[in-house]
This record gives sequence, structure tokens and C-alpha cells, in this order.
Amino acid sequence: MVMQRVAPAANASHELIGTSAVNRDAARTSISGIGRVSLSRFAWFVVAYNVAVIVWGAYVRATGSGSLRGLPFLA
Repeated sequence: MVMQRVAPAANASHELIGTSAVNRDAARTSISGIGRVSLSRFAWFVVAYNVAVIVWGAYVRATGSGSLRGLPFLA
């Protein structure tokens, strides 16, 4: 099989390389501005949630409220 490169037209947004078409504008249109904002908000929410879980765990450990010492097991 002979691989050949086809020169793109002046206004074409796709280019044929070998046997596959490549979109030259894909990098510019892959993530919209709204997608970046929502991804950023989600990432900060995950960070805040993880910090809250760590702080809550430190509180429970420091107070000993999660140890169940002195209480009989329910049979």
C-alpha cells in the first residue's frame, strides 16, 4: 500500500495524511470556555470536599467519638 500526503486546499479544515483525516482546528475547539469553568469548579469542589473529610476525620480521632470503647456490641 502506498502512503501519500494530499496537499490541503486553502480553506480546508481537514488534511489527509496516509489513510486518516486529521482536523487541524481540533485543538482550538476541543474544550469550550464553559467546559473549562465547570471543570474548574468541579475540581475545586473535590479539593474542598477532601479537605473537609480530612478535617472531620481529625476531629473524630481527637475526640475519640468513633472508637465505641465502653459500649457493648449489639448481638
